[in-house]
Amino acid sequence: MKKFIALGLVSTFLFIQKGEAKDLTIHDVMAAYESSTYKILKGFLWDKDSLIIEGAHTIATFPEPKEGLLNYVRPERRTKSFEKTLKILEGMVKQNAQQVEELIKKGNKSLAAEKMTDMIKGCNSCHAVFRGW
Repeated sequence: MKKFIALGLVSTFLFIQKGEAKDLTIHDVMAAYESSTYKILKGFLWDKDSLIIEGAHTIATFPEPKEGLLNYVRPERRTKSFEKTLKILEGMVKQNAQQVEELIKKGNKSLAAEKMTDMIKGCNSCHAVFRGW
């Protein structure tokens, strides 16, 4: 049973990584971001660059939900301005994740840790805007 579950997860991950993830929901995307963020944190805590790189790469390259982000927002908030703000914040998260990956590969853990903090700030900002905190 464990092998079946592991095989399913690996297959899903490979399917998503090929950019063919047309049926992803926002929950799928957020779950991937969450597990990848944990992986990055674990990599810093355990001094395992491979975990940091893997988690950051997943966040930087993970596809959007099938209907985009705006379709998950309350209808009254679905404006072009709101969509632009979400795109900016999503870009901030992905760009910082990409920088984390690049900096770890270059051996600059200190700056990579700062970029990870910026990435998480982007996540929190997006959640605040998305939910209207």
